[in-house]
Amino acid sequence: MPGMKSLVLPLLGALTLTTVCNAEGLSIPPLGVRAGVYLPQSTVVKDAFGSSLLQVGLGLASGSRPSDGSITPTINFIGANKNGNRFLLVPVMLGYEKHLGGSGENTVFYTRFSVGAAYYDYSIYGVSASKVNTAGAVELGVLLNKRLQLSVAYNAFQKSDNIDFNGISASIGLKF
Repeated sequence: MPGMKSLVLPLLGALTLTTVCNAEGLSIPPLGVRAGVYLPQSTVVKDAFGSSLLQVGLGLASGSRPSDGSITPTINFIGANKNGNRFLLVPVMLGYEKHLGGSGENTVFYTRFSVGAAYYDYSIYGVSASKVNTAGAVELGVLLNKRLQLSVAYNAFQKSDNIDFNGISASIGLKF
């Protein structure tokens, strides 16, 4: 997919940083990475880029989910480049997490409600902008064996130039 390198580079940087710090015995906040598919709702976005797009993300992680009722940050990268059209959304959000079961178990189901801001950079059918708008998400997920995360989320973004970037994402994540 064109433009995929710009989405994967931040993840490779985080992985490299984590590996180097672990090898040197340095303490850094543990990271988690995720990749998945983003399904836009807007016919304008679907017509320009297709019905499914790549999504990658970073977040602070630990050997388990954040504690029940905790607030933690996340950052995601959603983008595409096709037929002269391009867009990049970078939502940076704080999320409140509620566990649906015991936190000490190997399998933890959770729901997460996030709010924050998203950086928009796009040029779609001649309409271009680079700005920051509000964003939010509702996520349902499960953490398996304290390392593998599966989730589905509804992502809401403020309309920009009458373009709706809202959509559903399904992703898989790994905690380092």
